[in-house]
Amino acid sequence: MKKAFLVLDENKDGFLGPLDVKRLCKRLGVRLTLNGIKDMIWEIDSDGDGFLDYGDLLDAFRRHRADVTCSEPKQLLDMIEFLMYDLRMTGSITTEEAMLIVSRRFRQNCSEADIRKFFIDSRVDPKQAISFEEFKEQLNYRRMLYEVQ
Repeated sequence: MKKAFLVLDENKDGFLGPLDVKRLCKRLGVRLTLNGIKDMIWEIDSDGDGFLDYGDLLDAFRRHRADVTCSEPKQLLDMIEFLMYDLRMTGSITTEEAMLIVSRRFRQNCSEADIRKFFIDSRVDPKQAISFEEFKEQLNYRRMLYEVQ
């Protein structure tokens, strides 16, 4: 997580602000208004200054991971968790890496068969790269299934 934070903190001031998050959104193909970005920051900003320090992010991430009700803010944290595997900011991770995220999030070990089930398309290779949008779509699908159980 620290590496992802440092990658996002381009001016190295120790804080993530709206422009840092806007760059992340652009690289991942996420379209949000500046107000939408500020709202994402506000959801996890512990002191209300409009910026996130590493402690804000870490605390929110821990709550997010422990949240079985899916009620914690997730949009920014999903992007940062994706970035933890995409530190070069290519905009993609492998399906295998995506399943690591999913298995940690939903506390399940995932086999290759689970990977194929999870990614619906049985032609998906665990080494194949997927975009953030594809990852998010599948993560939302998994959240929906998890809530039904």
